[in-house]
Amino acid sequence: MKSVKLLLLFFTLAGGVCLLRPASAAPAVFDDAGAMYSKSCASCHGADGRGQTAKGKRLGATDLTNANWQGKTSDAKIIRAITKGKGAMPDYEKTYNADQIKALAAFVRGLKQ
Repeated sequence: MKSVKLLLLFFTLAGGVCLLRPASAAPAVFDDAGAMYSKSCASCHGADGRGQTAKGKRLGATDLTNANWQGKTSDAKIIRAITKGKGAMPDYEKTYNADQIKALAAFVRGLKQ
């Protein structure tokens, strides 16, 4: 009886944890994308993606939350900008692998307001 209760508790907790994450992203990839964004993007684009940091304002960083920008910018363009850089933005092709760059692009998509 005790083992049945433990199993029920386990599945209840496991189900609750799954609800905290977006269904479209694998947990490790999503967590890594957030960490990558914080490390590589937030200094210009800001933690919220609006580009309103001092450095972002000086460099003209894109507001990644802007619905118009999100609507007219393809996933391929976002991936290319992360991979090859664009304007003052550095390239990350030697920093992150292709799957990480795709996850980072998906994270950027999630900033849409």
